[in-house]
Amino acid sequence: MPDVLDIDPMKKFMAMFIGPNGSGKSIAIASWMSEGPIYYFDFDGRMASVTNWYKRRGLKHGQLTYDTYGPENLYDAIEKMKDFVTHCPYAAIVIDSFTAATITAVTWSIYKRMAGGRDSKNYPKITKGEMIVPDWDEWNGEAMYVTMMLDMCKQIASNGTAVFWTGHPVQRMNITQQGNTQKIIYQTKLAAFGHKSDSLVPIYFNEIYSFYSSVDIQTNEARRICQTQPHGEINAKTALDLPVMIDWTNGNFREIFLSCLGKEKQPIAVTKVTF
Repeated sequence: MPDVLDIDPMKKFMAMFIGPNGSGKSIAIASWMSEGPIYYFDFDGRMASVTNWYKRRGLKHGQLTYDTYGPENLYDAIEKMKDFVTHCPYAAIVIDSFTAATITAVTWSIYKRMAGGRDSKNYPKITKGEMIVPDWDEWNGEAMYVTMMLDMCKQIASNGTAVFWTGHPVQRMNITQQGNTQKIIYQTKLAAFGHKSDSLVPIYFNEIYSFYSSVDIQTNEARRICQTQPHGEINAKTALDLPVMIDWTNGNFREIFLSCLGKEKQPIAVTKVTF
């Protein structure tokens, strides 16, 4: 029977890095290549920032690899992850990002429904302006797609591979009626469309960090900050003994992260991936 005293949070590591574009989430995750090669499920279609950052720091072939996923190959990501459940040759995998993955799932469903033509009973809903919009079928499908990936990630993490997801805060407008008055509330979500996927995130992650940039007024220098406790509308949290704020400006995030935990930094490993 397992004992909670034997749990090492770093042995089954799943983390969600949340922040706006340019806050350094993907770059921070790539610093885990000190443990071995990293694979990105690139739903955002943007790896240039990671490339630029690490090419200037001696990046070698095989350390950071990726495949880009969209509506045309949505389930290729699921098949790839199924393979990783059985055997993952990477030190870490990254779903980049949760937000783009939800968009891809909804778009894939819309494309499938459009394939039957306008006369099909399954054709998507259309606005008065002749724009196609998703409905509950797409949102439920999105939630199922995300759940499948999260469950497999949980198993992959149990097998010793670090698992990272990134997320982009999305502002939504929620209009409610109070008598004769409409009340407008702006909410921050991670999923672009559906209502269920966001609520799944806290269930699977002990580590949820908020990333953002802050300008030092005196030096006019942009600082890169990671917050490990609730920040704004981001419910950041940690099960580790981390400070509330980590300043990793121009540094190696993993090295600074380990130093905060009282652990020594490790040399960068170059591993040839074979299948």
